[in-house]
Amino acid sequence: MSSRQTRVDADRPIEGAELDEAISALFTSPLGVLVLESLRARTIEMPVARPERDAQYAFFREGQNDIIRQIQAAMLRVKLGVHKQQEDDPHAGRDERTDPLAGY
Repeated sequence: MSSRQTRVDADRPIEGAELDEAISALFTSPLGVLVLESLRARTIEMPVARPERDAQYAFFREGQNDIIRQIQAAMLRVKLGVHKQQEDDPHAGRDERTDPLAGY
């Protein structure tokens, strides 16, 4: 499925390469770029912990930041063609130092 064509099926959630493609299509559109910039400004570019806030607030803020990081990671996987590489070579991108299944 191309990054400009996305299947909409309410019976099951999309995941993996299909989800990455949908995220990339959404956030690389002109409006998506503006939305992502706004989300980054409200999350990742803001302090996580503040002296006047309870310590638990930092955990909450990191959760917000992680959602944005996941969006950016999905877009990067599409840009780098990671899913295509994995279709061609299932071991592509695996690092033997950090991935116990690399090489198998």
